[in-house]
Parts: sequence; C-alpha cells; structure tokens
Amino acid sequence: MKHIRMLFIIFIPLIICPIYAQIADSFWIEAVTATPAGSENIRFKSSNIPGGIYGDFYVMYRAQWALFNWDDVMNCSGSDSSHMIDPIEDQFTFFDQGQYRWTSGNLTFDFFRDTLWNDVGACSYNTLGRKGPRDPRINWFYTIASVDSNETTGELEFSPTVVHPVAEYDQWLGNSRAGRQNIISFAIYHLEIADSGYRASAFARVLVPHCQSISQWNRMMERWETLLGSDIMKLRNVYRIILDSLVCPSDTFIMSLYKEGYVPIDTCNFLYKLPTRSSGRNYVMMPYQEYNIIMNVPGRSFPIRASWVGEDIEDVGPGISPYVISRFNPFSQRYELLAIKAGANWINFGYVYPGQPIVITIRGTGGNWPPCP
Repeated sequence: MKHIRMLFIIFIPLIICPIYAQIADSFWIEAVTATPAGSENIRFKSSNIPGGIYGDFYVMYRAQWALFNWDDVMNCSGSDSSHMIDPIEDQFTFFDQGQYRWTSGNLTFDFFRDTLWNDVGACSYNTLGRKGPRDPRINWFYTIASVDSNETTGELEFSPTVVHPVAEYDQWLGNSRAGRQNIISFAIYHLEIADSGYRASAFARVLVPHCQSISQWNRMMERWETLLGSDIMKLRNVYRIILDSLVCPSDTFIMSLYKEGYVPIDTCNFLYKLPTRSSGRNYVMMPYQEYNIIMNVPGRSFPIRASWVGEDIEDVGPGISPYVISRFNPFSQRYELLAIKAGANWINFGYVYPGQPIVITIRGTGGNWPPCP
C-alpha cells in the first residue's frame, strides 16, 4: 500500500512595521555656565551622532519635571512642541544648521535663546523669569528623541521612546545667625561623586563649601546620625549638612549637581513610625516618576500641591496614614508646613517640586511609597 504524502503550504501574512530611527544610547551634561548674566548655557554630549540609523536629526525637550517618556514630554499641553527647544551646535558663532534640530556632531548647547524658559502659560512653571543654571529656584530637566524623514511620504517619524532624562539640579546651602543646618537631597547622578564610590568625603569636597558634617536620618531611632568620610551616600536619599563656623552669617552657597546629570528612576521608600510613638517623621526625596503620575491627573498642572502628595500616599499605602507634609527652610532654620490632614480633608499651604527633600509625618503602621516595582 502506497503512502500518499500531502504537502501543506501555510501562508504566513507578511506584517510590515514602520522602521523608526534608533535613539542615541544616552546623552549627558558636560558643563554648566551661569555667568555672565545673559550668557547662561548648558553643554550636552550624545553617545551617537545624528544621521544614518540614528535618524536625520535629534530634537531636544526641556521642562521642570523629569521627561522619562512621551507622556511626560506632552504633559500640560498635549503637544511635544510646547517643551521643544532650539539646541545650538556652535558655541562661538551660534550657527544653527536647523532650527529646533540637532543635526550634526555629538555636542550641542542650550543657550536659552527661545522663550520657553520664561513660559507662564498652562503650567506657569517659571513665574520668576529665571533662566535656571546655578539657580535653585529653577531646575531644568532634558531629554532628546530621534527623528527620521519617511522617504515615501515625507512625514517625520519620531523614535518610539525618548532618551533617559538628565538635569542640572541646584539647592541652597543657607547660613544665618539662627544656625548652619541644611536638609538636601542627593537628587541626581554626579560623575565626580560616583568616581569616588559615593563616599561622604568626596561629596563634601566637591559639592559643599565649608562642610562641617553630613548626617543621615535613622527613621528607626528618630535621630540624625553623622557619617564618616568613608561612609557611602546614596542617590535619592536625604541628608543633613551643617556648615562650619568659618562662614559668615550672611553667606549662602549653591550646591549644583549636574555632571552627567542622570535622573534616578523611582524606588520605594518605607515610611515608618515607631510603635511606641503616636507619629513618625520620614525624610524623603520627592520621587520623579511618582511626581509625574500625581501631576498627570486631569485638572492638575506644575507645580503640584503638597496636599496631592498626601492623597497619593493614602492611595498607594492605606496603612501609612500621612497627616503632615513639610520642608526645611535653610534661611529661617525652621520647618515649614506644606499640607496637613484635617479630618477627612487635606488643607494645602504650598507646593512640592521634583527631587525636593520633604518631611512626611505619618500616624499609621507604615508602608512603601511609591509602590515597590
């Protein structure tokens, strides 16, 4: 008996997907110039030169919140153009090969030659009229995306993701007759600190003029504990810095984190209260991605209210029971109330900014905020 072999031909439909330009692996901040006034600029470098598989050009975005994805770029407006800036490739001639396009080389500058840095529109994020470099009142975050021209349609095709954000982040180091205490956050990556293994001695030497001591909060003991020079400091953590007695009462300093300037992604903070106490204080850096989640709620804008932070903590950690959000003022050397829970409602007194050190006082048993991945 002969066996008849049947030949089955399976037709697999060919799915043609659009080919987007690859995004540069990374880009970073190389230098910040703040003087003279009117010449402020930030210099950036990319791991890849625009062109070829990396698109025809890059576009750059600037905002006062970290730009991790396209939703963050389009926040407050629904359009990427609201935060798109004009990078300048030549720092001497200001020659620009393409307006609002980074078209050549792996170096470019933000000279703040646009009007977006002084925007007082929907988000009202720069009512001070400050350009930002080396100014703690305005901290800028940046990202880039690749753009390719479709050879068939001529339409511009943007990369599906943006590059990991970078920032130039400044904080006050105040000093007065009332005291020399400062509460700061290790808000973004800084190359010189990383190269030292994140040792406290390097942090003090590079970033803090006249540093007498650096302490970290022990939430289990409810007290500050002084670090040794060999102790390791961690990104996202909050620290207390005390300046030495050699500074004059009127002196103020600016601590600038910028060199490469990578913005850390969120990790969960365990908010804690001693069982023997009615409340517990927690020193926390305002996490960047959670900040954007809070801000993206319809009807909200930048900056976010401190009461919204309290509500967010309640939503993600029902056992935490936050009831006070506050911050430390280095000039008055006092804590300032930002929001308080009164009965079933939050009463707001101020705003919170990305990466800012805040104090969250809770009454519950504790829990993670933001939620752990």
